[in-house]
Amino acid sequence: SKAACFFSELRVGLQPDSETAMGSFSGNLDEAGRFSIKDVTEGTYSIFLQGREQELYLKQVRCSGEDYTARSISLAADQVVDDCTVTLARDVAEVAGQVKAEDVPTPGIVVVLIPVEKERRRNPRHTATAQSDANGNFVLRGVIPGDYFAFAVAPSDDNVYYDLDFPERNRERASRLTVKPSERHVLNLTPIRPQ
Repeated sequence: SKAACFFSELRVGLQPDSETAMGSFSGNLDEAGRFSIKDVTEGTYSIFLQGREQELYLKQVRCSGEDYTARSISLAADQVVDDCTVTLARDVAEVAGQVKAEDVPTPGIVVVLIPVEKERRRNPRHTATAQSDANGNFVLRGVIPGDYFAFAVAPSDDNVYYDLDFPERNRERASRLTVKPSERHVLNLTPIRPQ
């Protein structure tokens, strides 16, 4: 059936917000779009979608009448939450362009889009990264619509751009971009040395 096809390879997951939590948990979506995540340990979690990230994302998450799209849910031991609704969207965008330094294409540079809203940064799915090719070109697919800071930085082992306050520390050198649903955006960047 069409629905079974749509939900195949998709899982709803819980990602712990602190390093003290005991791993992530997930459950498959069945052909009716239902899911169940069992044996979750007590803790605070972000809810995310696994699978087909280049074509889908979680547009909204509601549990017990509360919106958990951009904030964490706290779960107690033996707690049962049986009224969560997740809304999926297909209107992902694409951002493509070139990285140049002094008009010369720059290969091997990490291009990163970081949400302007700090709440969205807590969910890694909302931050998009790609690396420039031999001609300095890059393509970011599956970008969730919204407002972003864009940066081109040298690769680093610590992925410093995932720090929640990275955009604020480097705001003067950021490019601003509003990514509209289902559109292709062109973005040309110059590499920066991050703070």
